[in-house]
Amino acid sequence: MESSAVQLKAVIDTAGDGIVIIDDRGAIRLFNTACEKLFGYAQGEVIGQNLRLLMPEPYRSEHDDYLQNYHRSGVRKIIGIGREVVGRRKDGGTFPMELSVGEAVADGSKLYVGIVRDISERKQAEQALRTSESTLRAVIETAVDGVIIIDPQGTVQIYNSACQRLFGYDAAEVIGQNVRMLMPEPYRREHDGYIGNYQRTGVRKIIGIGREVTGQRKDGSTFPMELSVGEAVANGKKVFVGIIRDISERIQAMEAVSTAKQAEAANRAKSEFLATMSHELRTPMNGILGMTGLLLDTALTNEQRDYAEAVLKSGETLLTLLNNILDLSKIEAGRFELYDRPFDPNEVLDGIAAIWESQANRKGLEFFVTNDLRGLPALVGDPDRLRQILVNLVSNAMKFTSSGFVALRVKREASMGDKVVLRFEVKDSGIGIAEDVQGRLFRKFEQADAATARTYGGSGLGLAICRQLAEMMGGHIGVISAPGRGSTFWVTLPFDLVEPAEFGDGGTTTAEGTQPRGETSANKSLKILVAEDHPYNQKLMVARLGSAGHTVTVANDGAEALALARENTYDLVLMDVRMPEMDGIQATAEIRKLPPPHGTVPIIAVTAHAMRGDRERYIEAGMDDYVSKPVDFGALFQIVQKVLDRHR
Repeated sequence: MESSAVQLKAVIDTAGDGIVIIDDRGAIRLFNTACEKLFGYAQGEVIGQNLRLLMPEPYRSEHDDYLQNYHRSGVRKIIGIGREVVGRRKDGGTFPMELSVGEAVADGSKLYVGIVRDISERKQAEQALRTSESTLRAVIETAVDGVIIIDPQGTVQIYNSACQRLFGYDAAEVIGQNVRMLMPEPYRREHDGYIGNYQRTGVRKIIGIGREVTGQRKDGSTFPMELSVGEAVANGKKVFVGIIRDISERIQAMEAVSTAKQAEAANRAKSEFLATMSHELRTPMNGILGMTGLLLDTALTNEQRDYAEAVLKSGETLLTLLNNILDLSKIEAGRFELYDRPFDPNEVLDGIAAIWESQANRKGLEFFVTNDLRGLPALVGDPDRLRQILVNLVSNAMKFTSSGFVALRVKREASMGDKVVLRFEVKDSGIGIAEDVQGRLFRKFEQADAATARTYGGSGLGLAICRQLAEMMGGHIGVISAPGRGSTFWVTLPFDLVEPAEFGDGGTTTAEGTQPRGETSANKSLKILVAEDHPYNQKLMVARLGSAGHTVTVANDGAEALALARENTYDLVLMDVRMPEMDGIQATAEIRKLPPPHGTVPIIAVTAHAMRGDRERYIEAGMDDYVSKPVDFGALFQIVQKVLDRHR
């Protein structure tokens, strides 16, 4: 018997859980080692004391009543049941514990045996989980996009506030129902088949991919939505999370662009949209064209070179379209600006001839330029926009002429004092244009007919832009044509006259109004800091500038550029305008606060923005000039030379 008691005591003292035994008056009779660790009391301090000692309020004041009520009525609130309560340590601190109480009889006396387990860690984990769930639910509920979570049977489990606004159903009407109720036909009928097929085969039609679908509201109306679906596991069960965005406005904007039938106010809104989209697309185009150019500089097989050249040509075609869209949006938004300056019209014509003669030869066409400009001094106007109009007209003539010729002719239409009106004509022997459709040619998104569009391609923007540019320059544009007899597109433009001496040093003016690059400091090795957040554009700048002999350091954002400019001396900074953390304008303003030479370093903006007023904004921020994306590195080096000359 004594041996059994010793064994029992050893078991109790080595138990991982606390064990405390009290009599029917609540006095402690046994308090094991685990209890000493839990409560901080030694056995000698608690044996014979009332169990209330180990309890905080209100458990302390209620404890004896529990025992007495159990003795009188036999009603159990904890004895034989177990519950979570709070314990009180010797130092006054409390902790959550799991308490199970059993009843026993020893030597004719009733005893109560309590098993105590500290559940602090479990409670902390549960609280962390509750906090995480609460945070997640708050994020879901406040999300701008709709969030729906369904189980593998399609039953809706979570349906956030944005969904209520999108579909018109309250959460209580949807949760527990099949998600089919939010779909019109044929999506409704096909939905369960999609999920079942995915679970059987793993073939994804929407899960992990996303697509544009149609949603159905409570009132039966439908709306276009962008749906992306992800797969997750929650509590060991697979669920599908759908993110929903109403794209009605986006679809409407796209329809407005394609039909071009909106009023003037809608045209302005569309133009702003186009300008933003053009900017967002020009940035990756910089990487596509630049990296393809780098690829073509490497050793390639003939087949690889053909592929790369196809990519480059397609990219250049897309860039032309983007530039047209940007020009159109700038014109319609009233943010387009002409840059009038002295120029030699013969140089514009020679440049066009140099470009198109080789292309005409490849098509077996004759191409020639004639002009009646003898004795004409230099002109004042925008040579870039003149070149843009003529290139567009010549390009169209080449496209629609399969045999014969394309000719560019220039003559004086009228002159008076220091002003002259020139008439530019582009004549071809192509397919010709019916008279009843000629009036549509200069409208946006219009072409002669659908068959022509399918055969020859094009966006219907080029001639519309030419018309608007001609009108901005004070001129007119038109066409003379008949089917099978070719076409003559003409434009008349007024210019001021200026003597050649007024060119300054007599050099040639480029598209940026700078002198052509010769043996200048732009050709010498420069220490250049490039602030650019796009990784492909970083590689492009490093490769192109490095191949020109320059040493390049890359900063991933404006803040990093500021830190590098503070610690190092650079000959030049090429600053992207839109970057995370700190944009290029902020970074430039901060750099200009640095002491010389750090704060006086030349800074050139490199940006996809090219709207009216942008250059002034960059100059006001402390930049010296800017170049637009995709970067023409020839033009960039010219601007670099101009800026460095100013800083000498």
